[in-house]
Amino acid sequence: SLIYAPYYMANGLVDAILNQPVPTGGAAPIEALLEKRTTPAWPITFVPSLCPQCGWDMQGQSDALTLSCENCDTLWRAKGGHLAQLPCAHAADEKEIGMYMPFWRIRADVDGIALKSHADLIRTANLPRVVQPGLEQQTFYFWCPAFKLNPQRFLTCASHVTGSQPRDPLTPGPPRGRRQAVNMPLSEAVESLKLIIALFAKPRERIDEILETVTIRPRKFLLVYLPFQEGHHEFIHRKMNLAIYKNLLVHAKNL
Repeated sequence: SLIYAPYYMANGLVDAILNQPVPTGGAAPIEALLEKRTTPAWPITFVPSLCPQCGWDMQGQSDALTLSCENCDTLWRAKGGHLAQLPCAHAADEKEIGMYMPFWRIRADVDGIALKSHADLIRTANLPRVVQPGLEQQTFYFWCPAFKLNPQRFLTCASHVTGSQPRDPLTPGPPRGRRQAVNMPLSEAVESLKLIIALFAKPRERIDEILETVTIRPRKFLLVYLPFQEGHHEFIHRKMNLAIYKNLLVHAKNL
């Protein structure tokens, strides 16, 4: 670790915390260093946590990458030294909701393998489904958790939701209920897209050959909150038959 501590010159070098001279053998060597001092390239800056749209106090968990305004129902993230609005939406559910879990929904151009529509996914993953009329027109999306999980669980969850291709109607803006913190950066989610393809592409014995020809160019993203019911040890999305265990979320805070 590199630690900057405060000192000042007064007939020699003085520790500004203890207010005691530092035995250096003279001030000349220190003065020579001070003449060459430079400003660190990573100064600490602060961004006010006031909503740029309405001026309301925003809220967010200590490990969250986003801040939410409960007054105008918007979500914001720090970008380039200021707050930028984050496009987001949520799916409603008529049942009791224990937690809204955030996911990055990413649309991308994929070369080397056909993945433009829901029908392409069914064929590429050899899913036990019939390609119904209309699936050719449904856009294919990658779905990545926007919350931290250990690597294996993260990829398994991303592959499962991507294979399910949620199509529930979306309401713009963040939900009003309890929400899991967004602590997985979009940039890191994008890095996992090729690994997600590796989990569901068939035939398995040709995965290495398939991935060598695949290139992915992300085009558009949306942060989507999906509703999960709360069990004793997990949060459950029954339509997708997906469970996210609470202890995984607790341990992931240290990742």
